[in-house]
Amino acid sequence: SKEKLVHYLRGMGQEWREDLSNHEPKYKRNRVRLQLIPLLEELCGGKEALAARMNGLSHQSMQLQQWMEEVEPPLPQGPRPGKRSLPLAMFYGETRELLRNSI
Repeated sequence: SKEKLVHYLRGMGQEWREDLSNHEPKYKRNRVRLQLIPLLEELCGGKEALAARMNGLSHQSMQLQQWMEEVEPPLPQGPRPGKRSLPLAMFYGETRELLRNSI
């Protein structure tokens, strides 16, 4: 966190330097930090809830990637050109949460 970095720098005899453009929503990275992340935190119920949700989505993404790599023979073409689709039978036995967020 920023607080940890400031504390570390002070311990090394250095001062924190703030780029004034960090507070302007002019740049996409700033809009994400200043507007999008706070909105997502609000919608999810706080920082911890957003972190848990993001970790869950990361796990689901890794699981889907693993399934994609395990499919033999290669997946058939999906309904969109250039896209492939997983057979729904692969999801049987998985949690409702994974199904709800994957389809």
